[in-house]
Amino acid sequence: MASTRREFVGGLLGAAAMAQAASVKPDLILINGDFYTMDPANPRAEAVAIADGRFFAVGTRSEIENLSGDGSQRQRLGGEPANLG
Repeated sequence: MASTRREFVGGLLGAAAMAQAASVKPDLILINGDFYTMDPANPRAEAVAIADGRFFAVGTRSEIENLSGDGSQRQRLGGEPANLG
């Protein structure tokens, strides 16, 4: 039963963090890069978003550009986009 409670509390904390993240807009968006993520399921990405000096999101150009807000600075990098297909 304790394991189930821990999972429940962890789920609540995760949901709260996701709700807060939904209202945050990145300060900086870097696109047209070739980023190595260290995630075996998704080893490379072509764009990242940074908010408050920390990585906020990593993904495809369209995924990251969808997170953009009015104050987001966009920077195109010189690398070729990663082959994500």
